[in-house]
Amino acid sequence: MNGWTELVTTALLGTDRRPVPAQLAEPWTRFDSADPDPAGRLLDLAAAYRAAARTGGPAPRVAAAGAVPSGQRDAAPDAAQQVLERLLLRPDPLLITLWLTGCADHGFTVAPQLWTSLADHLARHRRYPVALLRSAFGTQGRWFLDQNPRWSRLSKLLADGQEATEADIQLGRAERAELGQRRNQRALAAVRLEPDSDRGPILIITPPPVDEAMRVDGVSPRPPAGSRIGAGAYVLRQLVTAAAADLWPTEWNESPPQILDLVLRTAPQWREDLVDGWAAAAVRDAHAGWAAALTEAGYRGRQAAALHRLVPVQQRLAIVMDWLRADRQPEMILELLLSWPEPWPRQIWLSALRLLGTRALGSASVDYASAIGARIPLSDHDAAHEAADYYLNGVDRPASTLMLVRTAFAAVDQTMQLRAEIDQAFGQRSTVAGETSSPVAADTRRPL
Repeated sequence: MNGWTELVTTALLGTDRRPVPAQLAEPWTRFDSADPDPAGRLLDLAAAYRAAARTGGPAPRVAAAGAVPSGQRDAAPDAAQQVLERLLLRPDPLLITLWLTGCADHGFTVAPQLWTSLADHLARHRRYPVALLRSAFGTQGRWFLDQNPRWSRLSKLLADGQEATEADIQLGRAERAELGQRRNQRALAAVRLEPDSDRGPILIITPPPVDEAMRVDGVSPRPPAGSRIGAGAYVLRQLVTAAAADLWPTEWNESPPQILDLVLRTAPQWREDLVDGWAAAAVRDAHAGWAAALTEAGYRGRQAAALHRLVPVQQRLAIVMDWLRADRQPEMILELLLSWPEPWPRQIWLSALRLLGTRALGSASVDYASAIGARIPLSDHDAAHEAADYYLNGVDRPASTLMLVRTAFAAVDQTMQLRAEIDQAFGQRSTVAGETSSPVAADTRRPL
């Protein structure tokens, strides 16, 4: 036997009709096995030969990597890197975001030995702020990402996250103004406010067919594959989203709450599409009026969290108090509370813990609990423990929900403990009351 073809022929005919020679020529002697079964020996030869053939060939040629950039900031302290390494074993985007925030706040970067693990995680989960990731990898970490095709999307995302230069901004200013005018005109033509002698002002909704000029401006005639939205509704959403958020109150002389009421009365079949478009436009243009109106109306779409953050703090507090008195859905109240700027004042985190301990949230309670634990000031840890203890032991509830509540408060505690550990690992003394050298030691903290 002196070649791969003969080995294949022996396998096809069978070792009974064509046995493998007892003595083999080179290079087969290197791959021979001591298996007494002729068929087993044949398979061993085939496996060893193919492995050698694949690994022994010349490596493909690749372009030389560019020079490694300079200017990399210092890597985070070893203790902080150990925390990140532990988090990446069972990744939780919220907890990893806490670590990345601490890393950016202290001016550090991720150590090179963790670039691969972090990049592999980020390639599968895209729920992280680009600015944090750019800061965490630094110039050399981003160069490292460029070298591996499997991270190409992540690398492009971080590259696209670079701020535009002033020259770029000046170059496109006139073109953007003209585009904005076209978008506003199309939106007003598709959504018209007209008088009606019986009902007063009414909305007339007529999504237009998409012509070539609209295509050039980014309007797609068909919704994405698998979407349940109709073509007309999809075009309408795009037109309303692209128009300026302030267009409608200015042109119609109606406030956002009045416009929403108008939609509900005269065009309820288009409400979801119009509201989604106005929400996206409000976030893009940072329009507080639309944000407040949509929040009060109970909007819970994809833009909800960003909208909540645009509502002035005092107005947000008034909405929360109204919803608590009206016994609105706890998920709505918690989502509004989670938009609160940090650090949370006592009134806010107490309201969040109260909802967590007294309202039925099901399996989502743990997710909300982790988010709450990420926002309560560490200096209020003992006070939060007392509140949790009250809601665990001072509130009557079915036994079936007790375990869920207990698990949720444990998640609050674990998140606060991790924050304390991150602070200490980055060299910042924890502010959790009563903590000294070991903010996460099991024997120094009471669980929530």
